[in-house]
Amino acid sequence: MRPNYGMKDYLFSAVPDLGVILTEIREGLEENIPDCQFQLQGSINELGEVVVSVYWAWKGEDQNTLVVTLTP
Repeated sequence: MRPNYGMKDYLFSAVPDLGVILTEIREGLEENIPDCQFQLQGSINELGEVVVSVYWAWKGEDQNTLVVTLTP
């Protein structure tokens, strides 16, 4: 049984277009934190992990970049 929230589970399937994953993450952030602005960049490293850089601003002021690694 899988939860009906969060990102889709890509454990047993190929990673779709990276843009799809980045869009899902950005939309989730914007929905849950509407006061901030987000820009995301991502890549797939040699281990098959998705590395996402989250550039964000609060009240127009840039904040520290967050780097998240999604492992298969």
